[in-house]
Amino acid sequence: MPAFMRFGIVGGTGLVTDTIAFTVFFHLMGNPFIARLLSLAVATVVTWTLNRHLTFDIQERKLRQEA
Repeated sequence: MPAFMRFGIVGGTGLVTDTIAFTVFFHLMGNPFIARLLSLAVATVVTWTLNRHLTFDIQERKLRQEA
């Protein structure tokens, strides 16, 4: 599968993750600002991880070097 398709799938997964996480956090806390911050953090970690493993070529760099 071409990289651009994998990137799109990962982006869609990030969108779904963000939406679900926001809904859960909002219902748990009732504060939309905090729920948004937390859902954004969760979606960022999910998309970064999936892009690193599925979209971009595996590199010899360690995680510490990518930050």
